[in-house]
Amino acid sequence: MDKPLIHPINAYHMPPVIAGIDVHVGLAISVVLAVLAHLGLRCAHSGFALRVVGGNL
Repeated sequence: MDKPLIHPINAYHMPPVIAGIDVHVGLAISVVLAVLAHLGLRCAHSGFALRVVGGNL
């Protein structure tokens, strides 16, 4: 029962991290995409249309 169920992951296969803060790169990508989505919904005509339609559901 003390044996691990999976093999350890090599450092080569680990996802990259941001240098100095040891945070996964996916976090930075998701923050950038969230900001872009916010700007798209707030500043674009199609974002306004989505907000209007969403208010009527």
